[in-house]
Amino acid sequence: MKKSSFITFIFDLDGVITETSEYHYKAWKIVCDKIGYNLTRKKNEELKGVNRKQCIELIMQWSNIQLSENEINIYLEEKNNIYNGFIKNLNQNDVCEGVLNFINEALKKNIKIALYSASRNAKKILCQLNIIDLFTVIIDGNNVSNSKPDPEGFKIAADLTKTNTENCVVFEDSFYGIEGANKLNMYTVGIGSKDVLNNANVVYKGFENLKIKDIINV
Repeated sequence: MKKSSFITFIFDLDGVITETSEYHYKAWKIVCDKIGYNLTRKKNEELKGVNRKQCIELIMQWSNIQLSENEINIYLEEKNNIYNGFIKNLNQNDVCEGVLNFINEALKKNIKIALYSASRNAKKILCQLNIIDLFTVIIDGNNVSNSKPDPEGFKIAADLTKTNTENCVVFEDSFYGIEGANKLNMYTVGIGSKDVLNNANVVYKGFENLKIKDIINV
């Protein structure tokens, strides 16, 4: 790919912009304990980037437990309430180290900044972090019919920023998120473990030592 061909950066939220992924795990862990399933951190990796309804469907599959539609809705609401309780005190200090500097440097180079998160609370969280104004486009769980690894949300972000998909860079901490972006030939940057995100074009532990030139000069 030619130098500086990337004009839009698409960020995931949980585990990339802010570390709320731990709160998701804790909330799901409480719900799983109630239905008699031990959700491990390793298994929780498969829930990252997946919407709530599909998460409970996966949990039912893993636990071989069948829940009624009413029970599903009750547990989904409970999980969301527990999660919202965890994140109610989020503020700008909870932005992951290095992310703000990275985004601001990208903006100086006229790179468009977008967000695509499976979370239905994405806009609320960005407001709490006081960074919502940095994003040209925000796609969350309320805007898509199919969650990751379906590429729907990434395609919407590209369309709304008027960017060809091959000119987009996606920053993700989930295997499914990377998989979805790969389907559109977007350049994928995994944030986290190389062992987990082995389908990404490149993987960094975080943004602390990640520079714009590392991305746009590939």
